[in-house]
Amino acid sequence: MSEPQSDASSAAPELTDTTPAPARAEHPPFRPLSPEQVALFALSPNPKLILDRQFRVRYVNPAAAHYGSVDPATLVGVHIWDAYPALRDSIFHRAYQAVLDTGAPARFERHDVDNDRWQLVYAYPADDGVVAVLEDVTEHRRAFNQLRRNQEMLLMAQEAASIGSFELDANANRWHWSDKLVRLMGHDPATLDQSRIGVDPTLRFTHPADTERLQDALRTPAPNAHLRRLRPRLVRPAAAIRHIAITLLLVEGVHYAPR
Repeated sequence: MSEPQSDASSAAPELTDTTPAPARAEHPPFRPLSPEQVALFALSPNPKLILDRQFRVRYVNPAAAHYGSVDPATLVGVHIWDAYPALRDSIFHRAYQAVLDTGAPARFERHDVDNDRWQLVYAYPADDGVVAVLEDVTEHRRAFNQLRRNQEMLLMAQEAASIGSFELDANANRWHWSDKLVRLMGHDPATLDQSRIGVDPTLRFTHPADTERLQDALRTPAPNAHLRRLRPRLVRPAAAIRHIAITLLLVEGVHYAPR
């Protein structure tokens, strides 16, 4: 019996050192913005950068040139990661790539360590590329960080002095107790649902006979008086009563929230 013959048509091609490499895909020709587009984007007061799908710079508006201390003429047509190699594979790179891949906008905050600046960046898909808009939020971030440090110092001082504190949004009847106050009240900060404070009668920390007096102090502050001092009775679980001193700081029309 003769040996079976191999099917030459199904055999894998033999690769050698002389086998040519697959041709690389050619990038589409670079397209700068039209004069009409330049005039439109130049009106933006925020730094704005426009890239094509190959991450080549199509436009840098005057605000971005000033913010980054760059000459736009040196960037247009240049691959952004070649111009700024330190940003390759950074959050900028990942966010812009995600915009191209998904078609969904991206938003992120970034700390420019070299210049000690905080930047909030919005990236949008547009015209077969990415439009990035930057907002400098340095002052906002510094204020937020300072507020957080102040809160940490306050908590440390309260723990050292066995002092608790609470905040009340009188309009929304929304309370927040510090961990120290929660423990003074005989509860566990890890398990207490603070949304129940002011609603659940078992979480009213003042004696019923003193509650109305405290509520009046919150609703009707004395003229030109920002501080009110009261001495109500504290009701703990198991009906234990303690006499406490409360200092109220009344603040009107102030709202602060991090971005």
